[in-house]
Amino acid sequence: MQDFSSRLENALREHKVRGLVMHLPLFSHTEPLVYAACRALGAPIFINNPHNLPVAAAALRSGGMDAVVSKVADAAALSSYLYEKGGPRPRLWFLVNGGSAGSSRVPAGLGGKDEVVVVDVHTPKNF
Repeated sequence: MQDFSSRLENALREHKVRGLVMHLPLFSHTEPLVYAACRALGAPIFINNPHNLPVAAAALRSGGMDAVVSKVADAAALSSYLYEKGGPRPRLWFLVNGGSAGSSRVPAGLGGKDEVVVVDVHTPKNF
């Protein structure tokens, strides 16, 4: 079975991602895993606090980022914000399910036209 980093790398490669917004809490200990996946592709990473939606939207709009890795609930908030503000949508949503019941459902508003949603089960510390 592949590890989290390999699954992310495969999704990024398959969907020809140019850059990634890491929209995960920094205490989730996923930074090295996301870094390894992006490094293998030569894709830049923009690390963003999940509560700073305007900055994540700016990275998607003008930073060349076209993918987001996020917890399910935080992705829903970012998606709503992007719709509300008319911001660009990512090509790929890579959603991290911490293994809790109900958190594997794709939030409404994700997976629209030209968007792919991948839900990955991963249980890092403090998730």
